[in-house]
Parts: sequence; C-alpha cells; structure tokens
Amino acid sequence: MIQEIVVIVVSGILLGGLYSLMGLGITLLFATTRLFNFAHGPLITLGAYLVWFSLNVGKLSYLESTAVMLVVLSIMG
Repeated sequence: MIQEIVVIVVSGILLGGLYSLMGLGITLLFATTRLFNFAHGPLITLGAYLVWFSLNVGKLSYLESTAVMLVVLSIMG
C-alpha cells in the first residue's frame, strides 16, 4: 500500500517536471522569436519512443537509452 503511494507520487512529480520542461521550452522559444514552434510535441514523443524502444527491444540500460535518445534528437533537431 505504502509502496504504491510512493510510486504514484514519484510518477506525478516526474510527469509534472516533464510538463514544466515542455512549457519552458515553448515559452523560451516564443519569447525570443515571437514564433510558435509546433515541433516540440513530436520531438518529445519521438524521444519517449526512442527510450522505450531501446529499453525493450535493444535491451539497453536507462543511461544508455537516454544517451541514444539525446544523440538522435540532437542530430534531428
């Protein structure tokens, strides 16, 4: 019971952090260029799929999966 509550709280904090980073990225870009970049959502989704794919199919660790995602997304955009 306690373990489930801790997992839910930690997941909520992590998801809130992701939402805040997405919002900060969009706000920073809009504030500096006065243009709205619609590519933020697809890039974040692609990053999540890359990490999931490398974890489940590639059998990489979390650190290796994150490194793969950072390299691929840096090249793309």
